[in-house]
Amino acid sequence: MSLGLLALTAPPAAPAAAEPGDSLPALLTELGTLYAETSRASEVYQETSRRLRDQRDEARRLTERLAATRTDLAGARRLAGALAREQYRHGGAELPATLRLLFGEAPGDRALHDRTVARRAARAQASEIARLAEGERRADELATAAREALDEQQRLAAEERRARDEMRDRLAEVTRLLATLDPADLTAPEDTTAPATDPSPESAAPDDAAPGDPGTRAPTPAGARALAYVLDLVGTPHDPAALVTEAWEQSGRTLPATPAGMWAALPRVALGELRPGDLVIYGTDASHAAVYAGDGQVVHAPGPGEPVTTAPLAVRPVLGAVTPG
Repeated sequence: MSLGLLALTAPPAAPAAAEPGDSLPALLTELGTLYAETSRASEVYQETSRRLRDQRDEARRLTERLAATRTDLAGARRLAGALAREQYRHGGAELPATLRLLFGEAPGDRALHDRTVARRAARAQASEIARLAEGERRADELATAAREALDEQQRLAAEERRARDEMRDRLAEVTRLLATLDPADLTAPEDTTAPATDPSPESAAPDDAAPGDPGTRAPTPAGARALAYVLDLVGTPHDPAALVTEAWEQSGRTLPATPAGMWAALPRVALGELRPGDLVIYGTDASHAAVYAGDGQVVHAPGPGEPVTTAPLAVRPVLGAVTPG
């Protein structure tokens, strides 16, 4: 059995908190750092929580083992006491039938004198008591060590939870600051570099749409269904990539299972031409995707099992955008 603790490194110090007057590049830089640190803090906490569950199971198992050993020891001592009392009362002349059966002496068997049987039983019982007492000592040491390890693991879990929550709070603050910026400010830097293809007739801008302003473009029917699906899930835990693929399944469209696959397979669209329901891809490795909601906002699950939420389009470093059609 293992009573060792999982070695955990202390979470790195977070960057200085963003201020309302910080520039967009500064906010995006801190946002990227905070996302990386939040992800790492969550992973460490999850591993600590797993270790804590294992340690609780081990502590419970060893405590049960100690209780069983003590019960056996108490029973052996009671039996030794009963034997001694019978020896005292009968002077070793006769053993009760129950004790003769227990120690292998049939009621009608006179091959061995009761005094010999009693001495043999006493020696066996003394040996059993010594064995159980040693077992109790060892079980007590293991149970004590397990409880101490559990206390330490609980302390580590509490520290990691505080670190994770602090990162999340800082991330939420930067996201709120980004939400106060104009949508055009959020998309303008990427519009000049994001790969784009000629929009399909279905995704072309309507005559009354303002070029470069994604807040005024109407969604396609399929995009509207995809957006409605993710909006209904806001606040519920979900997997980031699965959220996007499930959303477009509502419109009968099967998407690649990963953001990288979506980025490689789907038509590119300039950020200024986004429609609600289109997909924004994040990270130089195309590791995250969100559904565009309009007005410079997206809907996404920040991490595996985390609640679906709305956020500014620039919630992470943007690679570009694609449209499922």
